[in-house]
Amino acid sequence: MKTTLVLLSLLLCFRLLSQDIYFGENIPISLNEKVIFKGNLKIENASNVDFKANSKSKFNQNFEVLVGSIDSDGKFIFENTSEKTIKGNLIVDTISLLSNTKLSIVDAATFQANDLLELNGGITTGNKMVVLGESTGNSGVLNYTAGYINGNMKRWFAPSTISNVLFPFGSPTYYSPATISYTTAPNGGSLTSKYILNSTTVYPINIFDAGDLLENLSGDGFWEINQTDGLNSGTYSIELTTNNIVGVTDPSLLHLVKRPTSTDAWGLNWLVEGNHVTSSLNSGFYTVYRTGVTSFSQFGIASPIINPLPVELVYLNGNCDDNYSLIQWQTASEHNSTSFIIEKSEDGYTWDVIGEVAAAGNSSQLLNYQFKDTLRSSNLNYYQLKQYDNDGNFKVYGPVSSNCLTPSNEISVFPNPVVNNCTIKLNALKSGKINISLTDNFGKLIEQYSFEALQGESEFLLDMSKVTTGVYLLNIHSENQNLNQKIIKL
Repeated sequence: MKTTLVLLSLLLCFRLLSQDIYFGENIPISLNEKVIFKGNLKIENASNVDFKANSKSKFNQNFEVLVGSIDSDGKFIFENTSEKTIKGNLIVDTISLLSNTKLSIVDAATFQANDLLELNGGITTGNKMVVLGESTGNSGVLNYTAGYINGNMKRWFAPSTISNVLFPFGSPTYYSPATISYTTAPNGGSLTSKYILNSTTVYPINIFDAGDLLENLSGDGFWEINQTDGLNSGTYSIELTTNNIVGVTDPSLLHLVKRPTSTDAWGLNWLVEGNHVTSSLNSGFYTVYRTGVTSFSQFGIASPIINPLPVELVYLNGNCDDNYSLIQWQTASEHNSTSFIIEKSEDGYTWDVIGEVAAAGNSSQLLNYQFKDTLRSSNLNYYQLKQYDNDGNFKVYGPVSSNCLTPSNEISVFPNPVVNNCTIKLNALKSGKINISLTDNFGKLIEQYSFEALQGESEFLLDMSKVTTGVYLLNIHSENQNLNQKIIKL
């Protein structure tokens, strides 16, 4: 039920609002002390709503501003584990995410904490960003307990030295933070950064650093940090940590490398700057360090040949058979792999282990695997793999879906990985409209097509030559079915 406030003026203090609330246009609203919004809050015109400096507003559902910007000296608190969407402009002195809270700011024009960001949950940004601080005079404070920022983050810096400035990048399945410490002062400004999830590809490079010849560059993920708002000069140390890397046999031989910010293929233009510090492994998290660095760009992790190729997955599919769901996958190479754990979910969030398949251990050829789920439910099922190595480290692949309620269309993509163009083959059960979309890891739409498909097999060419290296999701939607296929662009 939506409640529309029609009072000319309303002072809210110590109130619990359990229904959806709509603050209409030209209705002055003043919020003071503590207000708890149990339902969705929609604000027509932000100029008519005043969250006072001593206000503490708690939100359990979605928050939307249609016109203007909410700019408050108060505190906004978000809670509960269901993902809430933020739309419009939100600038608040203190923003707090309680334990396991999830926010999506994909449709938020501005999401900014001027003074304090208390993070104990997850924020997904899409192409938008979390901003902490408002100027060189007020750079803001991050109180990090747990959680992650999946996407982009901007942090302000004063013209002074500072230690352990955290960018807590991650997702529900990985955590890959970056930490910056200025040892000589910059002139003040901001850093805008992100973690770029990529693939298990290992790129050959040849760089000498601290007596080691670095020949392997991990393609699992990369960090990009750029100077903005006039920030320059200064010398800093950088620390990158991740559990999203596989195939490492000697953690002490990992090196932090960088290249100019670029859209070139990930295997190009890498170099070293500053001084190498020996890397470390702690509870499944690898950390690499450098000191004496003076410029920002893109960063990655490299190693000598002694750290060989990890498991390189070619595809993961979920299909239906007469009495079971068939999960199939193929690897292009493996090193020190021990097993694949198969997990199933009915909602895509809660996962149960349903089986285990032994891995090859070491291989440089294409290997095919499969697992039969004979206890599939009558609903749409999701499946993912956890690949474990000899050290107990693991990497998650997937998820993929399998719907066995009705006969299904089938798709295949080849070649995959792709360099320039790939062919999509669709075997349709009946004629009808087909919608095809290609998105990146952050959900950004890259391409979209729509056409009438005839029953039976049809093919069309997908041009991937202009997209950057990375992992993409192909979605094919018909009248009664969604099919997903991961595409790796080299």
